Amino acid sequence: MFWGTGVLFALKVLNNHYNPGRVSSVLGLRVPSRYACWVELVAIHVISPGTSFAGHLAGILVGLMYTMGPLKKIMEVCAGVCFGL
Repeated sequence: MFWGTGVLFALKVLNNHYNPGRVSSVLGLRVPSRYACWVELVAIHVISPGTSFAGHLAGILVGLMYTMGPLKKIMEVCAGVCFGL
């Protein structure tokens, strides 16, 4: 079992934030990329209900916290302390 899929959802949010205006295909449906991770979240759990809804949702929320919230600043401070940047 692969436990890193929440990370993939976070990376999707980051990709969509830094590359806006794209259109994604989810199960053959054309969806604006900014909503694609939400549509994929629902689609995955309709198709395969045993997957970790909470893990995938947490990935989306962490991605949003990084792009719109305090997480980016916290990570920059930690990188400065740990790596002397």
